[in-house]
Amino acid sequence: MLSFNSCKKEEKKSDVAMQEESVNKVHPNVPQCSNGYHWDYNLMQCVPNCPSGYIYDPETNDCIPNEPSGGSRICGAEFNQFNLGGYTLSQVIEYIGVKHNEYQDFIYNGIMADTSVLTNGTLQAFLKQKTTTFFKGLGITEANNPLPGNFDILDTSFVITGYSSSATTILNQLKGIADGYTDENYFQIINTLENLKQQALNLPDFTEALAVAGCISVAKHSYQYWTYNLTKWYAVLHLSGSGYANKQAPCGINVKKIGGKDVIGAINGATLGSFGGVVGAFAGGILGSATASAGQVLWEAAKCIPYVGNVVRWLSDWF
Repeated sequence: MLSFNSCKKEEKKSDVAMQEESVNKVHPNVPQCSNGYHWDYNLMQCVPNCPSGYIYDPETNDCIPNEPSGGSRICGAEFNQFNLGGYTLSQVIEYIGVKHNEYQDFIYNGIMADTSVLTNGTLQAFLKQKTTTFFKGLGITEANNPLPGNFDILDTSFVITGYSSSATTILNQLKGIADGYTDENYFQIINTLENLKQQALNLPDFTEALAVAGCISVAKHSYQYWTYNLTKWYAVLHLSGSGYANKQAPCGINVKKIGGKDVIGAINGATLGSFGGVVGAFAGGILGSATASAGQVLWEAAKCIPYVGNVVRWLSDWF
């Protein structure tokens, strides 16, 4: 069998055609930089070739570390005591919200294991013991607790001091979201809180970003927790029906009220704790908000249900 390969003869471009093609191409006017430099199209000048992990800073005319920003910033060695050193700020903020919810279930499971603590006068001692155990597992103890002796987990006052104008604006927005919460706009609020958290993570001051974003994380997780878990708390407290949820006081046990108290607890805790630096803001925020949740539920129940004992200032030895 014979086979034939067809060949196509390519014509070589003429010198004239090549010259015309060259004229039609755009050749950028890039000055030749010295060795170790390259042309920066934004600055329109030669800048040094920085080593890996560094960027050129036109203000100092030098190479500086390419520091992460926003939620990508790294928590330093001071967070080793919480086993969080080296984690990103975003991860630590999520951790605050997750541990807030885990604390609620830790208290709930403890009550379920021995419901007699609700009636035998040992509830306050029970709560202190459980809280001490839980937070010790997080590296937060009575010894390194950053909150002052007069801190009140049931304080509902909304006072913002020591924050920048940007942080204050975000916290005021958070308070407005909490005040406007309804069960019907739950999903919208969760999305709004997530967007607000991203704004807080971009605050330039690291301590401020942690304190403010931590408060928002608490709010988001608190609404999620109580939306899906309040019914089981009604049951263990012998609250039947929805009447209690609709009351304002006493026994105003509903998602809006508890979530709102968590926001205040987080803000107060983080604000007072921040006087001890970024670690204080972390410990104060998570401690103030978590205890405000369960404390608020039991406090409200105690005001109108003889079945539940008094739980006022049950961490008085800590604060």
